Amino acid sequence: MYFKQSIGKLGEDIACLYLEKNNYKIIKRNFRCKQGELDIIAFNLKKELIFIEVKTRNNINYGFASAMSWIYFLIVIVIIGVSSFIISKGVYYYD
Repeated sequence: MYFKQSIGKLGEDIACLYLEKNNYKIIKRNFRCKQGELDIIAFNLKKELIFIEVKTRNNINYGFASAMSWIYFLIVIVIIGVSSFIISKGVYYYD
């Protein structure tokens, strides 16, 4: 596994631990389909399906800008495409 991939996996692991600690139910990690990939799919306490993109920084030289500044337009399009695919299939439901 390359360094960038291992940093990304570490970030996803930390995000999952945080979500589980805050009572989110992790349904799937690294979901892939023809529309793209989502890092984490989870349910919150309101039983809402949540789609999560994790961005992990390995260097503080980029500053401490808001996490939203790292979400580029293309990533938003991918999240919308993949989440629409998942919802259209009706695969995930809270049990």
